[in-house]
Amino acid sequence: MPVKINFFQFTAPFYDWLHFASAKRTLRCLEKLNFLEVGDSVIDLGGGTGRVSLLIAQKVKKLVIVDASAAMLKVAASRGLEIVCGTAEKIPVAKDSVDKITIIDAFHHFQEPEIALKEIFRVLKPGGKVFIEEVFPHGLFGNALVFAENVLRMNSFFYQPKTITAMALEIFSEAQFIPINKRFYAIVLRKPIK
Repeated sequence: MPVKINFFQFTAPFYDWLHFASAKRTLRCLEKLNFLEVGDSVIDLGGGTGRVSLLIAQKVKKLVIVDASAAMLKVAASRGLEIVCGTAEKIPVAKDSVDKITIIDAFHHFQEPEIALKEIFRVLKPGGKVFIEEVFPHGLFGNALVFAENVLRMNSFFYQPKTITAMALEIFSEAQFIPINKRFYAIVLRKPIK
């Protein structure tokens, strides 16, 4: 089992306690952007224990967490959330089947981000949107997080916003950069309508 999956398997029972990012801050950002709609079907990709999914699920018609860690998904299921085991590079849902995808503090864990973006594009309905929230990989906080994940041998890669935007625009029709605060940023992508 890869080191990264082992880490999440081990930390799943207390992961939310360890986590530094605010689920409520993420929800406020999503609301400010009018990203979520009542009738939406949403995938929280890399959603883990469902710490953010719990808040999103109250705002939409259907939410499914897709994550590679069975232990993290077990915690999410215990919270009453719908779960599917899978990776960003192979999302186990049909083509053109979801309205929105959220990726909260998970993009840096994707092993093959270009393949993941193509897979995300595949499962989104035409006109569908993606919300990616990540940590700026600079400054005291970003440098500390990069260092910690390197020490833990997580094989993570933290991207500058312009790098994710450039990768995404190879596939998506729109990419909007949103600075959230000094530590976090978001990128919203849109699949073109056919």
